[in-house]
Amino acid sequence: MTVTLDNTEKLLPGMNINAKIVIGSASGALCIPADALMRDNQVYVKDDSVTEAKGEVPAGFRAVTVETGLINGDKVQITSDNIKAGDEVYVQPKAPDTSDSMSMYMNGGQSAEGEAGGSGGEANGDTAGGEAQGGDANGQN
Repeated sequence: MTVTLDNTEKLLPGMNINAKIVIGSASGALCIPADALMRDNQVYVKDDSVTEAKGEVPAGFRAVTVETGLINGDKVQITSDNIKAGDEVYVQPKAPDTSDSMSMYMNGGQSAEGEAGGSGGEANGDTAGGEAQGGDANGQN
C-alpha cells in the first residue's frame, strides 16, 4: 500500500507513524459483538421457548441467519431486519490460552481450564454482552 501525505514538513527520515485506515462507516447501525456471529452468518438469539440444545445451538437460543455490513475486530453491523435492538444473543467463548496452561503445568502448577460453554448477553457491539442497539460502525483495516 502506498500512502501519500500532503503535509510532511515535520517528518524526518526513519520516523514511524501509526494510522487507522477507515474503509467505510455507518451511522445509526445495529451492531453485535463479532464473537456472536457464527458460521454461515448465523446469530443465536435468546428464545426461552427453546428448552434443548439443537446441534451447535445452545438451549435457550434459536439460530437466525443475518446479513452483515461493516465488520471490524470487535463489532459486526447487521443489515437484515430479523434481529432488533435489545435482542439477547449468544457470544462464542474464547479458547483458553494453552501456552500459559502448559507453562504452569511444566512448572509443577495446575493448568487452568476455560469453560466449555459460552454466555448469553444482549448484543451491543461494545462488550461481550449488552443490547443490540443503533450506533456507529466503522470498518477499519
